[in-house]
Amino acid sequence: MQNLPLNQKSPKALNKTTGKLGEHIARVFLVEKGYQILHTNFQCRAGEIDIIATKPNGVLTFIEVKCRVGDTHGMPYESVTYGKLKQVSKTIQYYLLKYKPAAGKLAIEVISILLKKDKSIDKIHHFDNIALV
Repeated sequence: MQNLPLNQKSPKALNKTTGKLGEHIARVFLVEKGYQILHTNFQCRAGEIDIIATKPNGVLTFIEVKCRVGDTHGMPYESVTYGKLKQVSKTIQYYLLKYKPAAGKLAIEVISILLKKDKSIDKIHHFDNIALV
C-alpha cells in the first residue's frame, strides 16, 4: 500500500473524482440542451450507463461520459471503444427489460469533457447518434 500524505489522493481516487465531476458537467450540459435526466449511474451485471435521459424530441438516450484532465493520454472520447459500446448495449437491453419504457426510438451518445489542470472546462464534445455496426 502506498504511503501518501494525508492531503494527497491516490491516482484511482483522483480518477473517480474527475469522473464524478465530468458526470456533473455532462448533466448540466444536457439539461441546458433540454434533456430530461431519468437515471444516473444505472448499474447491472452487464455494466453501467452514466446517464439515461430523454431528448426534447422524446428519444430515450443512453449517454457515456468520459472526462480527463489534460490531453496527455489522448482525448477522452478516444477511450470509448467498440468493446465499451457493446457493454453499454448489453446494459441497455437489461434496462429495457427492467423498466419497459414505451416503444420509441433509442439513442446512444458520448459526452467527452477535457478539463484544464485547475479542473475548469477546456472542451466538451457531444457525439450523438452513435451506432453499433
